[in-house]
Amino acid sequence: MSVQVYRGTNPLSPDASADGVSALIIQGVPIANGGGVSGIGLNESKMVRSVAEAELIGITQSYDETEGVMCYYHIKEFFRLNPKGELWIMIVAQSLAWSAVLSGSTAAKRLLSDAAGKVRILGVAFNPLSAYTPVIDNAIDSQLPDAISAAQLLSDYMYEENKPLPVIVIEGRGLTGNVSDLIDLRTLSAPNVSVVIGADHSYEFRDALANDYANASFVQRHAAVGTLIGAISRAQVNHSVAWVEKNDVQDVNRKVFLAAAMSNSNLPSAYTNANLSDLKSKGWIHFYKDVDAPGTYISDSPTCVAINTPYAFIELNRTMAKASKGIRAALLPSVAMPVVFNPDGKLRRTTIEELSAKAKKPLEAMVKAEEVSAYSLIIDPAQDVLGTQTLVVRYEIVPTGTARTIEAYINFINPFNT
Repeated sequence: MSVQVYRGTNPLSPDASADGVSALIIQGVPIANGGGVSGIGLNESKMVRSVAEAELIGITQSYDETEGVMCYYHIKEFFRLNPKGELWIMIVAQSLAWSAVLSGSTAAKRLLSDAAGKVRILGVAFNPLSAYTPVIDNAIDSQLPDAISAAQLLSDYMYEENKPLPVIVIEGRGLTGNVSDLIDLRTLSAPNVSVVIGADHSYEFRDALANDYANASFVQRHAAVGTLIGAISRAQVNHSVAWVEKNDVQDVNRKVFLAAAMSNSNLPSAYTNANLSDLKSKGWIHFYKDVDAPGTYISDSPTCVAINTPYAFIELNRTMAKASKGIRAALLPSVAMPVVFNPDGKLRRTTIEELSAKAKKPLEAMVKAEEVSAYSLIIDPAQDVLGTQTLVVRYEIVPTGTARTIEAYINFINPFNT
């Protein structure tokens, strides 16, 4: 006996506090218990609600610099963007292949299980061993396509377990060569996966990476996973993180993201407008600055699937996940309820009305919060419940849109001719 919600067929928890629960899986070095820190082993899950709690584990700036990794950095960035966030963390071996980091049969599934299926946003960051020699294919590490595939399989598994994981952000570290050579992520079939190739290029930060970190050549080629998932977790589910007014990732006082770069340390200004347009159309996420806005912003919120599909952007996936989870929670109490029929074999009106009243609540809450535009609910009274032992409830949701481009038309007029 169960309630199964199928995405895309026909079709929230209205609790907004659950929408941004996040996790980070990061390649790194285990930390022993002792010396005033609780430590963390490989493949061990821990939940933190602040940078200070991560420091109590032993994940500190000194840890990053000594080990030549970026674990503390991603955690710090997450909480800079979302100080009220809940973040589950796991450190995995640096020797693992990228796809193995995301394999549903290993650490990733354990982390999500330990978090009781609450995680809605997963970030994955890679810190290779100093002896690692990347094989470059299409201007980036050749491990990336397999990692994307493994991530989508993990998301699919979590949906099957009724623990939706709508967003997985993978680090597109080590961009090499021409951005025009990058593969078109929009040709893939990974609607719950996104790849970030952008990074902070603030002078003091880049200088520290070059001079203070072991394995400096690798840490300089990171991408800002923690920054991106922090911004996503802070945003309302239907809001794009590319919304300029809401998502300035720059912090002048902390000297963070005063400049933006790609994961090869090149500034966006090193690329032509055609290059950047190509990156956007291919679904790669980076950061940028604009002459008429003072901050640093996120290029867009694409996923690794064709742009003309219903799950082509992060906010659409988050919206559907919230709706699916809420619908299941609303219908679950009615599992094994008695179903009464009219003499003609159709469902009695009172049965339909009783179930509809429960089924509407989560979507009504989302409409009120302007997370969806509208919805409809259909329970066919002629369905064969006796024969199938299944009662079908169909939903159709009208999502909110995103003004990715705004066109303004201006012209002079001669007032004497009006």
